[in-house]
Amino acid sequence: MTRLGLASRLLAVSLAALVACGGDDDDGGGGPSPTVDVTIVPGAANRDEEAYSPNPFVVSLASGGTVDWINADDVVHTVSADDGSFESGPMSPAESFSFTFTAPGDYPYHCAIHPNMVGTITVTQ
Repeated sequence: MTRLGLASRLLAVSLAALVACGGDDDDGGGGPSPTVDVTIVPGAANRDEEAYSPNPFVVSLASGGTVDWINADDVVHTVSADDGSFESGPMSPAESFSFTFTAPGDYPYHCAIHPNMVGTITVTQ
């Protein structure tokens, strides 16, 4: 087999593997849904709408997409949906909370301990 023939076969196998694994964040109904991160920033209790990063967060998630909030501050916080649809409970430093969204929409949230900490997740599909 020539080098060109071998290279063509390797390219074909690589492309087939990429297609089989999904290759992008749109699960198209066949692959795992993506997980995206939001950080509770250091000093969050005094940062109002800048307490979560990124914020606001517009994310395109397939049905079943997950947002993972990570507490990077040195005090306890919560992630509490304004409409009650999700609630982390108290999150110590370095702890995380995940929520899987199943419908598009705007999801405003706050910290129940520090109500001035506010954020919004906008889910598009």
